Parts: sequence; structure tokens; C-alpha cells
Amino acid sequence: MKVKKLALGLVLAVAAVCCVCLCACGLLHFHLYDEWVITNQATCTKSGERERYCSCGEKQTAVIGALGHALTITEAVPATCTKDGYTASEVCSRCDYSVESKGVKATGHVICEYGAKSPTCTEDGWASYEACENCDYSTRVLIARLNHNFGEWTVTKPPACAAEGERIKICENDNNHILKEAIDKLGHTAGEWVDVDYAACENDGQTVLECKACKTVIETLVISATGHDYGEWQTETEPTCTQSGTRKKVCANDEKHVIEEVIPALGHTEGSEITDSPDCVNAGRRYVPCVICDTVLKSEIIPVTEHDNINEFDENGHYNVCRACKSKSGGAEHDFENEICKVCGYEEVLVFALEPDGESYRVSGVKDKSRTEVAVPSNYKGLPVTVIGFEAFKGCKKLVSVTMPDTVETISENAFYSCESLTTVVLSANLKSIEKGAFFNCGKLKNIEIPKSIEYIDDLAFYGCTLLEVKL
Repeated sequence: MKVKKLALGLVLAVAAVCCVCLCACGLLHFHLYDEWVITNQATCTKSGERERYCSCGEKQTAVIGALGHALTITEAVPATCTKDGYTASEVCSRCDYSVESKGVKATGHVICEYGAKSPTCTEDGWASYEACENCDYSTRVLIARLNHNFGEWTVTKPPACAAEGERIKICENDNNHILKEAIDKLGHTAGEWVDVDYAACENDGQTVLECKACKTVIETLVISATGHDYGEWQTETEPTCTQSGTRKKVCANDEKHVIEEVIPALGHTEGSEITDSPDCVNAGRRYVPCVICDTVLKSEIIPVTEHDNINEFDENGHYNVCRACKSKSGGAEHDFENEICKVCGYEEVLVFALEPDGESYRVSGVKDKSRTEVAVPSNYKGLPVTVIGFEAFKGCKKLVSVTMPDTVETISENAFYSCESLTTVVLSANLKSIEKGAFFNCGKLKNIEIPKSIEYIDDLAFYGCTLLEVKL
């Protein structure tokens, strides 16, 4: 950079020296002009001209630019709704250029209608009115705001011991306008000491002082552990000859705290020999029991004895009956001759008839109508007795009691017709049907129990039984 500057300086120095030499020799001329002279004056809209001369007679000319208007401007006044206006005007002070102002007529109002607004506590209201869109013309008349009209304080949140409450006033003009105010907290009020953890044998307890109002714990105290207080031994399970027992001590302060101990088994103690005599069914024995637990320590079986039989019979046959155990043996059916069994002398009381299906018998009559009691057998000749037949006991005026076996299913029509002394009837547990007039005019019959198996009872089955009470 310094080298370039040095070179440029040398060039300029050389050029200056050359110019001086040329001038001295009369070989180089520089023009020296006099003052400018305006030859054509410039106007607002047209340019002018000027010139000047050198001593050597050389002339130089130059253009003078147009001046432009020197305007005096009157601003436009726009027309309003009620007043005329005019446009802007211009006048040049150097020439006769001008722009005249023109009048503009009033525009008239552009009316809009507005609805009424009721005044509130904080804002004015107004009646319905009209107003111009373009100017401040308006017929609006303000209605003064109402201002708040707060009533009495109302507590919305009662104060608590540790929390502030709140109360409000509501404006009567607008219930959305609410004045709120905090109510100071009450502070705790000490109540009674309360045990929250009772002291135990091994653990401390705790008692607290609570606030009367909110039950908040204000102060806490520790209650020292009580320690164990075991009482006397209590036997839970008595020991037996073969099994140990148990006993315990219970803490008086806490019944869950227990000390337990085993009581050793006692062992057997022999008693006197006892003899159970045998009979015809059961063998007997001699044995020695423990006097404490009755466990048999020694035992000897005594064989059964023979049966002490006697001969007996009933409507189904004859057999041997042991006097002691009442067991039956050696039974056989009756062998009747002239209606008397040739073996045992049993006399047949009832008359039986085989049912058509050949699988059961019915009672069809009574051989001795003077009998007072009759027990109907459950079977006859090896088949069940299922029916008390038509008029089977008709005319048995001395008959007092009848017992039917559970094989009987039907009591036929007029079966006990006019059994006027009949007072007791034991029905079959499987009885299904009691037909018409079955107990016709059995006037002394008072009670009869109908089994659950019954399916049909004719309306006239107990006709004339004026004292009868039926139990279902």
C-alpha cells in the first residue's frame, strides 16, 4: 500500500512540472470566465438561459430550470350532515395560475335506530333512540345507573377453628353483584383428654387433648405400659387316663396374653368285675372297666341262651314267639277246616275276595257282625289287602274301632254303612280314594285324620257324621 501511494505521488509531481513548463513556453491555455449573465429569465413553467465569456473570447451557456408555482393553498372543508363544505383552492404568486374552490352540499343524516338498555348498578341505561352514522347527532337520553343496594350479611361458610369463614351481601338490584368478606377463624377450644391407644402389658398407650368443636388433637401424652398381671392356673382340658390335659394363666390386663401348660395323662385305674348276663339274642360278657374313663381293661364273652318259645297266631298264620325277645320263628299259613285252623284253632273274622288282576285281595265282608274291634291284616294268603269292599262292614252296629294297614288304597261305597257305634278309625298312610257313603250315618265318629296320599273323597263319603272333625 505504501509503495502504491509513493508511485502515485511521483506521477502527480511529474505532471505538475510539465504543465508549468508548457505554460511558460506559451504552448498550454486555461479559460478564466467572468460572471454569469441571464439572457432569458426562467418562469414558473419554462426554463431560462445564462451565459459568460473568457478573456480569449470563448462563450459558455447554461440552462436555468423552471421555477415551479409559488402556491398559496386554501384547504378543503368537507361537507357534513348539516353544513355545506367546499373543495381546496390554489393561487400562484408569480403567475396567473389558480384553481378555484367549489361548494359541496350538506350530506344529511344517515339515521340508525338503537334499542333501549336498562340501567344497572354500575352502568347508565337509556331509552330507545336514533343516531346518525356519520356525525354525533343522537336522541339518546341517559338513565342514571342504579348503584348497588346491598342487603344484610349472610353467612355462606361458618368459620371453623382453623379456617376462616365467609359472609356475603347480595345486591337487591342484581343478584350477580355480590360483596364477599372473610370471617376470622375461631381458634381451638380445649375439651377432655381422650385415650386413643390404651396402654397394654408390653406397649405404651396414648391420650390426646381434643378441640371441643372440631376434634383436632391439640396435645398428646404417652401412657406407660402396664406390664402383665397373670392370675391363678385355670384348667382348660382335664387330663384323662390316656390323654394329657391343659391349663393356662390369663393376664388380667389383656386376655390375649396367656401362659399354657400341659397336665400329664392320669393312667388307668382298675375297678370291680362287672357281668352283663346273656339272653337269647345277645351274648353277655364279664369285664373289668377303668373306674375313671370306663375303658374296658379285661373282657370275656358269655354265649347267648336258647329262645323261650310259646305258640301264637293271628289272621295271617301261626308261629313260635320267644317270651324274652318276642322274635317269631317257624311260621306257617292257617290250614282252615270249617273256617277254623286245624293247627292253632284260629277262627277267621273277615271275608276276603281276590281282585280281578289276581295280585291283591279286598275285604268283602265280616263273619261276626257283633265284633267291637277289627284290625284289617296287611296281607292274605301272601298277597296284599288293598281294598275295603262294597258294604263290607254294613250293619256292624257294635263296631267301635277299625285299624287299616298301609296297603289299603281304596274304601269302597257304603263300606261302613250305619256303623253307628264307630268312634275310632285309623286310615292307611297310602289311602287314595274314599267313595260315596263310605261312612254313611256313622254318627259317633268324631275325629279322623286324612293322609297326604288322598286323591279323591266323595261329597257324600261322610254323610250323617254330624260330630266329625276331619284333619288333613
